[in-house]
Amino acid sequence: MATEESSNPPTATSWMARSMAIRAAGPLRRDRLSYYPYWHGTLDAFRANLNDVATRYGKPLIVAETAYPFTTADKDGWENIITSAEPHPGHPAPPEGQTALIRKVSDLVRNVPGGLGLGVFYARSA
Repeated sequence: MATEESSNPPTATSWMARSMAIRAAGPLRRDRLSYYPYWHGTLDAFRANLNDVATRYGKPLIVAETAYPFTTADKDGWENIITSAEPHPGHPAPPEGQTALIRKVSDLVRNVPGGLGLGVFYARSA
């Protein structure tokens, strides 16, 4: 759904944010997004999504949850969901890859237009 506001194609996040804005009793104060690179796609697509939502709605954004594996080893006896040694292109599963990817997500949020990127919360393994 391209609109007069943007020539970018819609994303699941922009559709959700628009739906929330329409249904909200009052204006949205901030948007919360999740980003799991293994399932949600590339960092470039996520950047475009963040920037589109920030520009379209002019509200602060928070990445309310994100995570990245630090190992693919079986540590608990349960079958692992992610088994690739490089779950996201260019970012291996060891701690260095996890650190690099979480830093890149943080950088994307920090660079949202208009200073609207507020921060990132990430899920830490026990």
